[in-house]
Amino acid sequence: MLYRIKQFYRGLKAKVTPEDLQFLRSYLTAEETALFRRLRISEQRHCLNIAYDCLAEKEHSPLLIKAALLHDVGKTKSNLTLVNKALAVLVKKLRIPGKILPVFLTKALYYKEQHPVIGAEILQRLGTEAPVIFLTRYHHRDLTRKPFRDGEYSAWVTVLPAERNCPDQSALSPDDTAELVLLLKTLQEIDEKN
Repeated sequence: MLYRIKQFYRGLKAKVTPEDLQFLRSYLTAEETALFRRLRISEQRHCLNIAYDCLAEKEHSPLLIKAALLHDVGKTKSNLTLVNKALAVLVKKLRIPGKILPVFLTKALYYKEQHPVIGAEILQRLGTEAPVIFLTRYHHRDLTRKPFRDGEYSAWVTVLPAERNCPDQSALSPDDTAELVLLLKTLQEIDEKN
């Protein structure tokens, strides 16, 4: 719970500097930059923090940095203000049934859960690279579930394209897919810390 309080406080104090804008423009297209700027300032700061941490972790992975910057773009049309996000977390923690929630909170929960899929759809329409769409789409996926555990990466090549809104991964070899899974793990670990 202390983590959530710190996260809320950081959100209140969030700002994006000219240096941050220069950094993101070095990784994103003009259209992706415009999309990024439609996020709330607290979300922009969160994505920038993750991108900087990813850069420190995997310096030579522009796809990971780009995915870190764009992973939450599915929230651009959401009502996930800092207060609504905090309430959504409490509702989930307390397991309050959805049928008794007010509409604004139902909507906040929807975006909290579905923003990876929504973001992947947006990025696909924009023409963003398939690996970045993949990382965005699965950044909240439980990697302990089949076919994700035990290094069964070859299964990703055949299973994931069949899923709704997944970019075509048929051109990826199992080695390419294994690298994407490693990048996904890095993105998830850093996202959890921020």
